[in-house]
Amino acid sequence: MLNKKVLSVFFAIIFFSLVFTNTAFSQSNIPTPLGSTEVWQALKNDLNGSGKWNQISFADGTTLSSVSGGISFDGDITLPGSILASTGTLTLGGTGNTNNENIIFDFETTPNEISISSSTGASIEYNLTSRMADNLAYQFGDSGDAKFVWETAGNDNLQLGLFVGTAADSGYFSITDANDLGIATRSPLATSADPVLRVYSSDATEALDYIEMYHDQTDGVIKVGTGTMSFPDNNVTIGGTETTTTVNGVSKSQTLSTHITGGSQDYTWMSHVHSNTVGPVIAGARSRGSEASPSVVAIDDNLLDLFGLGYDGTDYEMAAAIHLDVDTTPGNNDMGGRITLSTTPDGGVALVERMRVTNAGNIGFGTASPASISHIKASSPGTVGDNPAGQLIIQSPTNDVNTAVVITGYKSDGSGNPDVQLWYLGSSSSGDANILFLNRQTGDVTLQTTSGDIVANVAGGVFRADSNAADTSAIMTLENTGGDFQWFRDDASPEGVITGNINDFCVAAAELFIKTTDASNTGWVEVGGGVASFSSMWYHGVELTTAIGASNTFAQITSFENVGLEDASGNAVGDATTDDDITINLAGSYEIEIGCSFRNASGSNKNLVIVPGVTLATPLTITGATNATPIVMTVVGHGLLNGDMVTQSGVGGNTAANGDFFVSNKANNTYELEDLSNTNIAGNGAYTSGGTVDIKYSGEIVIERVVSGTDLGRGMAEGSMELAVGDIVELYVANESDANNFILSQLTMKVQREE
Repeated sequence: MLNKKVLSVFFAIIFFSLVFTNTAFSQSNIPTPLGSTEVWQALKNDLNGSGKWNQISFADGTTLSSVSGGISFDGDITLPGSILASTGTLTLGGTGNTNNENIIFDFETTPNEISISSSTGASIEYNLTSRMADNLAYQFGDSGDAKFVWETAGNDNLQLGLFVGTAADSGYFSITDANDLGIATRSPLATSADPVLRVYSSDATEALDYIEMYHDQTDGVIKVGTGTMSFPDNNVTIGGTETTTTVNGVSKSQTLSTHITGGSQDYTWMSHVHSNTVGPVIAGARSRGSEASPSVVAIDDNLLDLFGLGYDGTDYEMAAAIHLDVDTTPGNNDMGGRITLSTTPDGGVALVERMRVTNAGNIGFGTASPASISHIKASSPGTVGDNPAGQLIIQSPTNDVNTAVVITGYKSDGSGNPDVQLWYLGSSSSGDANILFLNRQTGDVTLQTTSGDIVANVAGGVFRADSNAADTSAIMTLENTGGDFQWFRDDASPEGVITGNINDFCVAAAELFIKTTDASNTGWVEVGGGVASFSSMWYHGVELTTAIGASNTFAQITSFENVGLEDASGNAVGDATTDDDITINLAGSYEIEIGCSFRNASGSNKNLVIVPGVTLATPLTITGATNATPIVMTVVGHGLLNGDMVTQSGVGGNTAANGDFFVSNKANNTYELEDLSNTNIAGNGAYTSGGTVDIKYSGEIVIERVVSGTDLGRGMAEGSMELAVGDIVELYVANESDANNFILSQLTMKVQREE
């Protein structure tokens, strides 16, 4: 469409000051030459029908004709003046709707303007269809404030060019309400060094109601003058096109997402706040209902989640998460909340809650209902270093023998800060080898049970009571309703002095065997040696048969008949009539002695093995069995030695690990399986779950020999085993050659606790 400067040509053309020099009319009665006014008047009268002329022909072939209330010409006319038309229509080109005429304006002087105006001030209506040639610009202002052009350099495009940097050329392209054109609040208050596209609101009273976009030669910028940036649509994606993400096979929608390929940025998102009072804030706000009509949230409603997802080659999987939720029933000014942290275990895709902070401030590890400020619910992590570990591990940061690992208890001062230390538990100041439980106050340290014993097991040392009290003060007192049993310091007697009624106390334990110097038990006593736990069983008589179920399989010998001498405290109890075993009621190291006379039930020589077996009060837990040859068992902290034997049961999947086996190639938590003839055991399937070591046999206490079916053999063996309360000692036999039975005529088994 033509702009107004082009349209001005039609009304400012210097048209009818004709140059008639050397030009003749075809009508001979027109004087030559005529002045311009006379020519115009003659043309006006006669070409409008009031005279006799309908057409004027010029020597160069140009004609000027009368056209129904107007004037038509078909040649070139040069006009130094103006065309004034009070009524009617001035048509340049396109007469008769041929649409094949060209109108050319060739300006020779400055300012080369075409003006369209009304002397009465009336509005002028433009009804034009126009075309601008490629690469030609519409230009505004004498100095070229802005240009509008269809540019074909490169790919064709429509360009708006703005000059920048001065008040006359501010660099802003503003879009406003049509009623606000020319209003000061809709003009920029500053200039820009780069072109800016700005869109104003329809409220012309607010100068800062705008959004603008530009590039500052370093970064792209979109900003608002006042208010906030809003994206009413449900999906905003930056740097990509995806509006959903597949997580564990399920398509998940997303409201705001960013996509970054490659790059070396340190932060994907950074919030800068320049303030002396506040910092960056990330908030998640939720209501039920709608934006127009929100309603109160409910207990367990999620308020904000932060997820970490990783791509596994197929889709994205959850790896870790932080959840912020409502923890209590909310109300006005009442919004109890909680925080939970979750991770996905190795080999899984589902998040598992690991830690929770409740509205009460209780912190739970492995529990969703922590009952105290710190509540741990977890299985033991197994062996850490060389020893079994618990659920709570406190570790020094360096490998320094004097680095203290300590837990302390304090009471608070009036401001709630730690004030006075109450107790100390951990490494002593002399080094990590010495552990101290210290009461910093003047009260007692009490070890108490509602039932059962308090047991002190001392390995490789002594149980010692040190005191800074006077020689006549008791350093250890045992209280009983029958009287006090006290141990005093005495410089003249380094071993100490024991007083009291000894009959009121059970002190005849293996660690402390007490005997009195007189029958009244009122004088001096001394600590001496002795063994307080023992029992024996035996058989001697006609030959008895023990059935062998299968080769390389242990069978219990149940031929005992007599129980020998036992300790009076019942710490090792024999049963020769029902179970043929000895039950341990006091833990410790025991010497076990066995002996027998025996032969096999067939005529040929057979290899027989006789060994004491301990049915464990607490079976060892199996956590793995490889499907290999040999099978490698995983039993954390098993304590077995190469050459020991075991009976295993309950192993799922790899059932070849169930039965009787030799232990070989043991490590702290693993060992390999051989049969009793020392042949590697092959796995028969993948381990799935379960399994226990029920019976263990000491490789130190073994009678193994080849015996015939006619000659009576004899064998003896002894050794030590660590036994726990509830362990049961029995005698077993196995035939390594075949399934022929075992025949005996004499049998002995003795269990005695070592000093």
